[in-house]
Amino acid sequence: MIAPAAIKWACVNNQANCRGLLGRAKAQQGVTLGCHSFERIIPMKRAAGSESWESRQTLRNLRRLALPFGAIVLCASLLTRVGSVAALAQEDQAKDPRRSDRQAILKVLDDQDRAWNGGDIDSFMIGYWNSPELTFASGGEITRGWKETLERYHKRYPDRQAMGRVSFTETAVKFLGPDAALVLGRWRLEREKPVGGVFSLVFRRIEGQWLIVHDHTSSSEP
Repeated sequence: MIAPAAIKWACVNNQANCRGLLGRAKAQQGVTLGCHSFERIIPMKRAAGSESWESRQTLRNLRRLALPFGAIVLCASLLTRVGSVAALAQEDQAKDPRRSDRQAILKVLDDQDRAWNGGDIDSFMIGYWNSPELTFASGGEITRGWKETLERYHKRYPDRQAMGRVSFTETAVKFLGPDAALVLGRWRLEREKPVGGVFSLVFRRIEGQWLIVHDHTSSSEP
């Protein structure tokens, strides 16, 4: 017969031995015992405010589970957000199948806006097709060629005071095919003598890049 003192020592000092001795005691005494209910055999030493061995072990287990569980929740949340963003992108693409092309074209105008207002005509010209076939129509004249158009800009706007600050408004993009688009809008220069007007630009996608191949700009009285 296993002595209660032996069971007490095993349960207090070693959980594995506890289970072994309790199993043997069950066979000998014909009673149902469990390692987590061995208090019915021998009371655990519990001071006021102290935690039992089982409580400490349970707390450790919960702490071990907290990190992987938190990671699982975070991953699930991120996957949900990614799925939502992808769904919105597909919805936008369905509403406007040329959305990415439209954004690329409008970015050319945004870049020109920043370059002009920074006093950098050379960077402003990056949006034009660098080719002798570029055409620019304004003031009753037609200028042919990228280099000639650049020289025209420098001649008409020799300094920052003449350049002023440009703004483009009422911009509309109409696609003429897979690699061609027409852009209409208004322009305005804020300077000592403000001036403005309308413009029509023909864009073509050349080697994967949207560029202005024809510019028709007219001015009107402020």
